[in-house]
Amino acid sequence: MKKINVIPLLLLPTLIVIGNSMYIPLIPFMQESYNLSQSGGAWLLSLFTLAGVLCIPIGQLMAQKITIKKTIQISCVVVLIGAALSSLEIEKSSLCLVVVGRTLMGAGAGSVTALTYMYTALYVETIEKKRVFGFLEQSNGLAKMVSPLLGSLLIYVGWSYAPFVLFVIAIVSLCFIPKLKEPKRVEKTKAKQVSAKKTRNDFVRIISDFSLSLSHLFLLYGLLFYASYHFSFIGMIPAVKGILLGLPFLVMVTTASLSRKITLNKQMTIKVGMMTLLLIASCVFFFVPSSVILLCFYLCVIGTSAGVALPLASNNLANIENELFRSRIVAGLTMARFIGIATAPLFYGRWMQKEGLVELFGLMFTVLACLLVFLPNFRQMIQRITQK
Repeated sequence: MKKINVIPLLLLPTLIVIGNSMYIPLIPFMQESYNLSQSGGAWLLSLFTLAGVLCIPIGQLMAQKITIKKTIQISCVVVLIGAALSSLEIEKSSLCLVVVGRTLMGAGAGSVTALTYMYTALYVETIEKKRVFGFLEQSNGLAKMVSPLLGSLLIYVGWSYAPFVLFVIAIVSLCFIPKLKEPKRVEKTKAKQVSAKKTRNDFVRIISDFSLSLSHLFLLYGLLFYASYHFSFIGMIPAVKGILLGLPFLVMVTTASLSRKITLNKQMTIKVGMMTLLLIASCVFFFVPSSVILLCFYLCVIGTSAGVALPLASNNLANIENELFRSRIVAGLTMARFIGIATAPLFYGRWMQKEGLVELFGLMFTVLACLLVFLPNFRQMIQRITQK
């Protein structure tokens, strides 16, 4: 892959990241402006990502009818339309325009993100694939790190200007998309005969890696939603709030660079280590009285684990042999991640209504995630232990 071709691949997934993370510090102020309940604020934040989840299959179907490249361009145009509608809120002060605009932006951003990962899995050379997936996670992490700070700074200017950020990214992406290699249409191919053992191994891999990705993002974005309200409640100034909310993403970017050095025979060991780290941190957060320092520590632990876990899952699923099946699974992984991001504020919004529920249900969810990651690989783990 030529170096110039990496630019749109790194820019496009940041649309969904910035469209969500940038609004985390803004939601308490938007909720106050429109007299929304806490649940209403959670839905306003999650609406963007839920629209993205629903439009991923639509993007897949369009890629089969035309090409991935053309579908990406259409998705970017949808983002532009949504950003333009949301920008009209500055003059009209209408919640309806915000809702419609965020829905369209989320629909386009979700589709384009899944197609970017699908493009990388299908058309990037095998030698370069691991490196590009690492770069994708690093660029996403960098966008996540900057987004809360950018959202906090927009509080001083006016949160209504937030859609302009997505508008600019979509325009720049459209300029670079023609540089991408023109792929063929994603067509159905004759199914190859695969052994039962191979099919079982692929299924185990899918369950484990989907659970790994969803659990990390659910905990991270749910806790960020909780932290945003907590920091506002104690009167923290927006600039400091943005820095603290971006801190776990800084840790994520740093650890994501390590994922490129992980070999296939060490993946299970890394999964055990990451989930154990999450479980210990969840126990500490549950048993130790909550404070700003502890909350930031817990967020950084999740960021550390996610920085390794997310690119690990992407690269692992990208190695599935069947091309059509691989493209669908990579798209499914994107959906699993979006579901984690979208549902986290909805659940945490309810848990925040009673003291102690955030810590309790966070610990329970972590235990469930550990089971979903480890149980499919239980036989493999036992075999490795007995061999040693």
